[in-house]
Amino acid sequence: MYLPYTITLALFTIAGLAIAAWCGRKIIIGKKTSDWNEIEATITYNEPASGESTEIPQINYKYEVDGQAFEQTVEQIEEAAMPGQTHPLLVKYPEHSTLAIFYNPDEPSKSSMKKGAQNEDWVMFWIGISTMLLGLATLI
Repeated sequence: MYLPYTITLALFTIAGLAIAAWCGRKIIIGKKTSDWNEIEATITYNEPASGESTEIPQINYKYEVDGQAFEQTVEQIEEAAMPGQTHPLLVKYPEHSTLAIFYNPDEPSKSSMKKGAQNEDWVMFWIGISTMLLGLATLI
């Protein structure tokens, strides 16, 4: 078999494996949150990360469970901004607004904006598996 062709297919297979592993990890973590409780939180801080409007801003929220207050930072959300425009997350989560979050009933200091495994994680997982299998089948 032609060496550059083999190397390309091997890299294709490895890329598929990496995508499947990364998304599989996200699915496993997501499944751990499937029994978390929903609660309302309030945005306490909403500022651009730097002077560059395309960078993901820092957004904090607070919530209360059984009289105990907690504050977290919004986890990174895949939402892009066009250069020169206000980042969409700054508009979507203004200070003092509320949002639904999910917290771990066994450890209320842990919270997330998403509950369970997400559809896009499953799609990417199967794309990774398919890519890996296609690469392996072509190598053989």
